[in-house]
Amino acid sequence: MLLDFQHSAFTWETANFVIETVYTYTDKKIWIRVSNNNFADINKAYDIGADGVVVPLINTMNDLKNCINAARYKPLGNRSWGPVRLRENYHSYENYFKNANSSQLLFPQIESLQGLNNLPDMCTLDGWDGVMIGPSDLAISMGEVPNFP
Repeated sequence: MLLDFQHSAFTWETANFVIETVYTYTDKKIWIRVSNNNFADINKAYDIGADGVVVPLINTMNDLKNCINAARYKPLGNRSWGPVRLRENYHSYENYFKNANSSQLLFPQIESLQGLNNLPDMCTLDGWDGVMIGPSDLAISMGEVPNFP
């Protein structure tokens, strides 16, 4: 399940309620797409229990470095500690810290020709798990009208 802050009216309070409800009654994973590459929002998404975070508008190596810095604890980044949810897969804070960098997924979103052109260099960085493509914004950045069959 993806909670989208970039193109919706979601609030953090609503997301918190949805996450708590989903985790209480299902075994589904929840991802959050934050509204932008913002340290505080990336931290908050993980703090309220997101299994993965999608960060939109990643265009440069510096954008990706900032994204990783916000999403990962040392040694990969400088993520701030907040009162995270310890679900059944962590059991303890010690286990959480041992596994958070590898078990909480991070997907930068490429939505421009600039980002696409910089992607090969970005692939040299550690600390992220995959990439999401924003096809509409990518098409627009290429001077095309988004076209869906």
